[in-house]
Amino acid sequence: MLITFVATLLVLAICLKILPGMEAKSAGALFGMSLLYAIINSVVWWIFGSFLTLTSVLTLGLLGLLVNAGLLFLCDLWVPGIQIKSIFSLLACAFLIALAQRLVSFVF
Repeated sequence: MLITFVATLLVLAICLKILPGMEAKSAGALFGMSLLYAIINSVVWWIFGSFLTLTSVLTLGLLGLLVNAGLLFLCDLWVPGIQIKSIFSLLACAFLIALAQRLVSFVF
């Protein structure tokens, strides 16, 4: 989970720099969002992993992207100091986080 947290933190920092419609008021907000996202993501995939993996394969990964986007949206609502203002930024960031997590899972 620590590696997932670090990967999420790095990708969120990159997304805040390159994607329009995303902003953070402080580094603490970024840290808090990364931590919350890593915890919720681990719990959701642990509880619903077998179902989500099967349906993600059947939908060619679209369901996994939507789940990650939903988790990112919830974290946006719960963490003060982070704002995601556009759906494009939300989906792009969710895609990049999912990609980073897959790369980390292959390496570790």
